[in-house]
Amino acid sequence: MKILYIILLLTAALSSAAIAQVLPFPLDTLLYDDHFNYRAMTAYDAAGTLHIVHTRQFDTQSATREIYYWNDAGGTFQSLQLTNNAVDDNYATLDFDAAGNVHICFEARDAANLFQVYYTNNIGGSFIDPPVQITSGGLNKATPFMAVNDSVAHFVYYTFVTGTDNVYYKNYNYAAAILGSEVTLGPGEASSENDAQVDTDRQGKVHIVFRGNNLGDGVLRYFSDVGGTLQEVPTGVGVFVEYPALVIAPDDVLHIVYRDLNDRRLYTLNNAGGSFSAPLAIVPPNSGRPSFYRNIAADSTGRLYVTYQNSISSAPRGFFLVHGKDGNFSDPQLVFEDTTGAYVTRVSCSVAARGDGEAAVVFSPGGLRGGNVVADIFLKRGELFAPPLAAQITVAPDSLDFGMVTVDSSAIRLVTISNPGSATLVIDTLFSDHPAFSIASGDTIFLEPDSSYSLAVTFAPPSVGPYQAQLTLQSNAANQPLAIIPLSGSGEPALGLADGEQRPETFELLPNYPNPFNPSTTIPFRLPRAGNVELTIFNQLGETARILLQGPKTAGTHQVTWDGKDAAGRIQASGIYFYQLKVEGIARQARKMLLIK
Repeated sequence: MKILYIILLLTAALSSAAIAQVLPFPLDTLLYDDHFNYRAMTAYDAAGTLHIVHTRQFDTQSATREIYYWNDAGGTFQSLQLTNNAVDDNYATLDFDAAGNVHICFEARDAANLFQVYYTNNIGGSFIDPPVQITSGGLNKATPFMAVNDSVAHFVYYTFVTGTDNVYYKNYNYAAAILGSEVTLGPGEASSENDAQVDTDRQGKVHIVFRGNNLGDGVLRYFSDVGGTLQEVPTGVGVFVEYPALVIAPDDVLHIVYRDLNDRRLYTLNNAGGSFSAPLAIVPPNSGRPSFYRNIAADSTGRLYVTYQNSISSAPRGFFLVHGKDGNFSDPQLVFEDTTGAYVTRVSCSVAARGDGEAAVVFSPGGLRGGNVVADIFLKRGELFAPPLAAQITVAPDSLDFGMVTVDSSAIRLVTISNPGSATLVIDTLFSDHPAFSIASGDTIFLEPDSSYSLAVTFAPPSVGPYQAQLTLQSNAANQPLAIIPLSGSGEPALGLADGEQRPETFELLPNYPNPFNPSTTIPFRLPRAGNVELTIFNQLGETARILLQGPKTAGTHQVTWDGKDAAGRIQASGIYFYQLKVEGIARQARKMLLIK
């Protein structure tokens, strides 16, 4: 049932493609159960591991809210329950230090049943338990946000009281276990979102943005300690705002995003030029009410990523992603929208980014299941600017020299063709421009990405003398659609042939029997006269599997048995093998046999 359900969701999301371009990333289910899983925040660490922290509760029972943490460091996501205290834990955010350790802050009740800000990290290998209490006192704290730099965790949060709320900043030196003083930033009314956010730049300076005043007349306020002390810096934004967020990109440019309270569009500004730019709308008019984004992100190139949800019926509904840089932003891309009726609301979303266009969007749709209010957590991630799929070709060796081969006999050499590309390699034309050189197959060759094929090339000189030719391969390879391999060899007279002398009967390498074989086979050959003989087994890569015979032999018929092992006694793998007879170091004949298991 679960598989069918996810297929229905994928179909429903694709049916909304007419509304907006669909984000072309695969959909992964992280949590699907009877709980309300929401307020997930996600981020990449420097190594590319994706981390997620979120709240989980049963139905509408706030006392069951606990904090959970996930990462995919081992290749698959593993979860860890961070709290288990039968009180209300919520609003978790995360960040990383320079060593890649994870730092998490969240809101929880203290012994007096008041909401306070708590903090933990896994520097010691596991997360601090009990967590460090960052705030105290007789006022409820709400919607904390955190950033980490230089052994210091920085926190911003609201109070949640009857009357005027305020926004505060506080830090904690986790290396020395020292709490800093609480700094009042100004009045601001707490909402259900992280309306105060903090980040640090490469110099360790603190940057804070928050919505001041009340919910209906919120103003954008920005503070930093770039000048040495924490001070307010005007942004030039004169409209009432909602849901401010900020991120400092790897190039140290500060980006701020907010929603205009008047037209409900998302806007961004940055300080790339040394002062704040004019606000730029990043969603088109009539986008509904973009909201419930837990954070924004920037990749290594400075591209900004914003994910949001809209639930207003007058505009396209669903979870969306916009991204852009240098003033150019994409149209909103539909991340997910369910039209099956399985979900009735969109709860929260978060975005992480790295590299050049690698992004991950975590989102939570909500509904009813089994009589309980539920929310599930899904993930879409991929690369926006992945290079187009293309086949490639490599050949080894890049030329073939058959050496001296007796007239009316033959020698075989192998060319390994590989496809290191990302699409199927199709070799539709392959030929030699001289009849003395031939290939085992003239059919089309198909090679999947990261696979190889051994092409057998045979040299059979009809007369004495040097030979040169070219083996041509035509394919759909992006790097080398026409590959040419030089071929060379020399036809030599049969053994004992002198000027004016009648040609004697030549030596002959006979077919092995049985063929196919398991576990052994017999290889016969005839010699018209005594001579030094070498009988060698080769695998499909042209590597010597075993030298069966090496030394003088009398004229006549001989036979040698191969037991399917190499010189060290190791049983060889199933497959095609070649056996070659060489007489007096120059005359060669070769045949093919098949070892089966």
